[in-house]
Amino acid sequence: MADSLLTHRRQLIKTCSRLAVLILTFSFASIGCGETEAKSDSAEGAKPAVEPTAGVISGTARTVDGRPIKAFGGSIEGYTIKSGETVSTEIVGVDGIYEAEVGLGQFCTRAWTDVEYNGRAYRIDLEAVDGKTPLTRQDTKSGLVKDYIWKLDGFRAGADARSYDRFYSHCGGSIGLNPEGHGVFYWSGIRGDHQHAPEPKIPADATVEMTLTPDGPLIDGSEGKVVILTIKGADIDDPIDRVTRGIPIGRYNATARAIHADGSIKPMRITQVPDNYKEKAAEPAESVVIEFVQSKPVSETVNGVDEIKVHLMY
Repeated sequence: MADSLLTHRRQLIKTCSRLAVLILTFSFASIGCGETEAKSDSAEGAKPAVEPTAGVISGTARTVDGRPIKAFGGSIEGYTIKSGETVSTEIVGVDGIYEAEVGLGQFCTRAWTDVEYNGRAYRIDLEAVDGKTPLTRQDTKSGLVKDYIWKLDGFRAGADARSYDRFYSHCGGSIGLNPEGHGVFYWSGIRGDHQHAPEPKIPADATVEMTLTPDGPLIDGSEGKVVILTIKGADIDDPIDRVTRGIPIGRYNATARAIHADGSIKPMRITQVPDNYKEKAAEPAESVVIEFVQSKPVSETVNGVDEIKVHLMY
């Protein structure tokens, strides 16, 4: 009987020992796996995936060429689903990233960046990457990732060349071209001298071409490209026909020429026309410097720059 109990005890000890070894082996294996995963996550260049969080609006803001915008702001307006409570908060973006906890509901968002450019203050609206307008409400039940980009040119979401809006429809700035004799005469209409003989009228079928060459970096710090604007007197049926919208904000050297129907080319002079003719226009010149200006003080309602009006003549 004693021998039987001793044998049973020895078998029990062996079983427990084997079990302990298995447990220890599994534990060390698990620790080893954990270290491997941690090294993988912290490897150079690896970034954890950003997952949307319920009730949170988050995202990024970058330039067209991918640079994070150092500082940007914005507004979030909406209401919660549960109580219908109105929610209003701000976007505070740093180094291209922002996050705002708003709760579950329907919200519209708008983002902008405040910039100082050539000694002037500007507030530039950013465009949502998803193509939604700032008035579009979106659900935060599953979280909302709302990324923005600083577009320099083209039209804003919900607008195109058919839009009659000359201020809010586009990114960048707009320029109105006025060839002499097609709606405006330099001496009588701009200078107010009705006794002076008018300048030669530009033929209706001539193509007036104005070339804008960047004078220094654009407002976002990028190099910029040459922009060429064209217009024909015969194509002007409406004031909006004179306007080219969505030009990158910058300082430009402007020159112009007229390409006649017979192929001949003649240089033109340019003068920038003050808004509403309140100030005296500069003397016409073959080359002038033009710059987009945001004359309204920076505020939540500002998202465009003043339209530049130029008069072109021989």
